[in-house]
Amino acid sequence: MRHRPLVIVACVIATVAGLVHATTAAAAPQPSAWCGTDEVATDRPDLVAESQIHVIYAYSSDSPDRFPAVARDIIRDLAGVDSWWRSQDPTRTPRFDLATFPDCDTEFGALDLSSLPLSGDNATLDPADPDFTSRMGSELTRAGFTNTDKKYLVFYDGAGPADFCGVSNGSPNQGGPTVASYVFSRGMPACLIGGTGTGNGWPAHTAVHELLHGLIGGFAPGTAPNACEDRGHVCDSQQDVLSTGSVHPSPFLSDMVLDVNHDDYYEHGGSWPDVRNSAWLSHVERPHGVVAATVAGNPGTSTVYQGEHLLDCSAACAQRYDGGSQVRLRAIEQTGYRLLYWQGACSGSAPMCTVTAGGDDMTAVAVFGPAARVRVRAVGHGSIVQYGGEECFDECTWDLIPGAPVGIAAEPDAGMRFVGWRGLCTGGARGCVVATMRDARQPSIAAVFAKVPRHGQRDPRGRKS
Repeated sequence: MRHRPLVIVACVIATVAGLVHATTAAAAPQPSAWCGTDEVATDRPDLVAESQIHVIYAYSSDSPDRFPAVARDIIRDLAGVDSWWRSQDPTRTPRFDLATFPDCDTEFGALDLSSLPLSGDNATLDPADPDFTSRMGSELTRAGFTNTDKKYLVFYDGAGPADFCGVSNGSPNQGGPTVASYVFSRGMPACLIGGTGTGNGWPAHTAVHELLHGLIGGFAPGTAPNACEDRGHVCDSQQDVLSTGSVHPSPFLSDMVLDVNHDDYYEHGGSWPDVRNSAWLSHVERPHGVVAATVAGNPGTSTVYQGEHLLDCSAACAQRYDGGSQVRLRAIEQTGYRLLYWQGACSGSAPMCTVTAGGDDMTAVAVFGPAARVRVRAVGHGSIVQYGGEECFDECTWDLIPGAPVGIAAEPDAGMRFVGWRGLCTGGARGCVVATMRDARQPSIAAVFAKVPRHGQRDPRGRKS
């Protein structure tokens, strides 16, 4: 058997003990069917927030489309991956991309599974070709799978290779088509030991192995103490799920270990990348929660985002977050409208609100209404500043919340002084509190500034300086 960097070598010898153990081990909970009914070559709207793994069934141009037959096997194998990972670390599991399918009562039944017909044929997309991952990356890019917050797990249903079950390229800090892991659905017979769709055979075993490659990339020299010569596998134990070689103690995933001794790639405490800290793993030690945002009242928009993950909620939206995640909601107003107040999980009228996901689902309602439009003018060299808001240097129109008090201040330029207010504000104090109401006549505010008089000159009020 050949050894390839970032490749899992097919198991050709399985010990009797391994076979007996696998047949007596308790099976992981499995979905009975995939909940989707539409075979599409696109990424459906996300149910899950944050970085995630999107799964694709892909077949070459001269291979049959077996999606209806293999979809159930794929989701059952990945349910087995999830169950095995939680058995190794009860606080983490890969975060798979899920879709909103009606009446779906299982986690992996709701897997967002894409079906991608490739433009290349079996000869062009030969897994034994060193350019295979590059050509597949081009296929993924052509199909629009370019989200840098996602890694792609591809079940490739082309002509299978002669001597290995999967291949990957990847980096711990990258997403998108350059980071993809491939499981060969029609590999050599040894790649199917344990059965497809069991969640415990070589297909599930291969999926874990290749996902780890996608999450780690390669080991830098001097980091993982048990890294093999190819810098992509570990060589301290054949029971390690990231090991390589021609002999394994068992083909069954339930017999494998996620980083034997935790000293190479998982919870090792070293300075090199640790998969346990990967953004593509979900934290399951706390209950997850759905955070929803809706828009009420007059037209407006609301945006929900957490860090770099942006979700537009022009009417309503909801996504599931890891328990304990701080989810920031921001109300973005259309011209002529203002956020009047929040209801539900948020309160007040500040445009930004933060909620903590987990446990009970939460919904925040952003209520918008027509703004009170105010003409603002700085007469002379100076500006008018809202406390925590806009600044007007010449002439402006401000959209204010009707009836809500707004503090403003007059700010003279260098060599200028504030003379007084006109309109909604009066007097000579630089600070003013305005409370506006919607009115047919557009209200106005003006701040008057004048030059500071030189010594001996009279100011506009006739006083001598």
